This record gives sequence, C-alpha cells and structure tokens, in this order.
Amino acid sequence: MNKTLVRRAAAALGLIVAIAPTLAQAAPASYAPFKDSEGNIWISGTPNTETIVTFGSVEKMKDVKADACGLVKLTPSTSVPLTSPFRVDGTTINPATLSTDILPKCTNGTLEQSRPSNFKTSDGKIYVVGKTAGSYYKLAYNVPVEKRVKANACGIGRIASSASIPFTSTTQFAVGVNDPITYGNLSTSEPWVCRSGVTYMPYGGT
Repeated sequence: MNKTLVRRAAAALGLIVAIAPTLAQAAPASYAPFKDSEGNIWISGTPNTETIVTFGSVEKMKDVKADACGLVKLTPSTSVPLTSPFRVDGTTINPATLSTDILPKCTNGTLEQSRPSNFKTSDGKIYVVGKTAGSYYKLAYNVPVEKRVKANACGIGRIASSASIPFTSTTQFAVGVNDPITYGNLSTSEPWVCRSGVTYMPYGGT
C-alpha cells in the first residue's frame, strides 16, 4: 500500500479516536427538564408532538353586567376559565366553595326564590348576587400563560427566554400536567443531540 495513503488513513483514524470521546453517549428515553449554559430550558416529550408548558398566569379584566334582578352571570370558557379565585367589583370569589343551586326566574326585578349568596348552576355557570340592576362591574380573572413546544424526532423540546416569558431564578413552569418546577433549581447541562431519531448527550452531561 502507498505509504502516503497509510499515513493519511492513520491520521484520519487518530482524528476520529480523538473526537469520539467528546461527541456524545446514548441518553435515556426520558429525563427531567434542565437548562443549558445559555439559559434555555430543555424538556422531553413525545416525538414530533406539541407539549403545553405553563408559566404561571396573568390577570385579565372585563366588564360584566347585572341583569334586572341584580344577578351577574359568568360563563366559564377557555378564554375566561374561572377555575381559580377571581374578583367581581373587588370582591374575591372562590368557585370551588360555591354551592350548586337552580336559577330562579326573574320577574319584574324580583327573583321568585331568594338567593342571598353567590352560587353556581349544574351547567357550570356562576351567578354573583346583590348587584344593582343594569350596572356594569369589573371581573378580574387569571389566565394561564402557556407555550406550545414541539419536540423533535427524538422527543427533545427547547424553550428560550423571551420578553413575554423571561426566565428568572424564581420562574416556575409546569410541563403538561406535571407539578411546577422552579427555573433556579434546574441542573445545567450541554444541549442534547438528536441523530436519526436517537438522543445523545455530551459526556459529562446530566
């Protein structure tokens, strides 16, 4: 064999041997979220699917109107969830503690059956009592801050800090239905690599 070719082959083999230990080692199928040296969050999920990551909530407000009998009807929805305590006219209402009752008929500004306390009906609507007929009130409620993260072919998802969702040491987030995690408690590791549907992690990664 040509000596020059032998030397080149040996040099190439030496380069491969030198690089191989720094590439990666096979990673587990799933892992706890971690952050990289640039502050990005890395999560595991189902390959090529979206996972909802929730970063706390923000308060929103809207005007609601009392009917002729002084009832304010609130209809929970995706955009107005009302699953956690909210405020109407500055008064906090916890939906979890409301009793379930029927909605009495309103005739000439009077309920056919007295309702001294706020209540909810079997279809999920919430009624706030004791308001002035025809008047508007402020409803303050919390809406989850959600980010949809699509995992790659290996089930790896990356979340970067942004102006709308900045990461601080006290930032909390929840992946899917899992319990909240504090950003400052995340371990730091190098980003993982996806090759042909197989996940690899740098040597020394967590």
